[in-house]
Amino acid sequence: MVAIVLRTDRMEKMQPTPRQPGEESFKWTDDETVLLLHTATNYKTQKLDEGIDWERVRAKYCDIACKMAEHVRNYQEQKGTDKDYPHNCEEITKERVASKLKSIRRKYRAAVESGRKSRHGRVILLYFEECKEIWGSSPEPPRLQNGTHSLSPTGYDEEEYSDESATFLSTTAGSTERGNKRKILLDDPLTNHKRKKLHKKVSFESQLLSLAREELDLKKEVWRQQKDIDAEYKQSMTNLSGIMENIGKSIAEGFKSLQSISASLQQNTANQPPN
Repeated sequence: MVAIVLRTDRMEKMQPTPRQPGEESFKWTDDETVLLLHTATNYKTQKLDEGIDWERVRAKYCDIACKMAEHVRNYQEQKGTDKDYPHNCEEITKERVASKLKSIRRKYRAAVESGRKSRHGRVILLYFEECKEIWGSSPEPPRLQNGTHSLSPTGYDEEEYSDESATFLSTTAGSTERGNKRKILLDDPLTNHKRKKLHKKVSFESQLLSLAREELDLKKEVWRQQKDIDAEYKQSMTNLSGIMENIGKSIAEGFKSLQSISASLQQNTANQPPN
């Protein structure tokens, strides 16, 4: 019986969601998308300060749409030109905000599962970090309590959470265990992707460090060889200087010997009697 209910829920979810009137003509610009994500982030922070899970607030899409409309109204009244806000504040409705956020969340969840930012749309590629700040590194599906969807009537979005939980959790006593397994399946790809990226970064840095060490060793070897060459050159010059000095002394002694011989010859010539 439970399997039949779950299969029926899944078949209903596979049916295309009817579009709101004028939805096809409403195209979100990059600036409007950034404003939506920032507004959702601020709303989440506000609810966390109040001790409330923002995704379980029934009026969250209405609140976010009102804050966005107020921001756009103030911007248009100030006649700003640095942002691309082509739509009037009246066009920013709860339905459009809900549809856009759910679409981004679904694509972000797929990106987390695959461990890749690409191939999941322009918004995920450009604003992955903003999505991570809103839904975390692994946006887990909503949990069921005691096998049923029990939410307090103080502002929780029952319709959204029942739709989300039908895909991932059963209505049996083992729903909590399946939810934990689902969380692990969402966490593992991103964790492995980060580890591989970190390993590549460490390997690249190790290669740079190895090259730096080799360059340093090469410089040390060149410096040592240059030092040896300088020492040999200095020794050679010292030896050459000694040789030149010895040659000078030998030449001086030779001149002295010639002078002595010349003086002796002159004296002998003077002592001989004239014929």
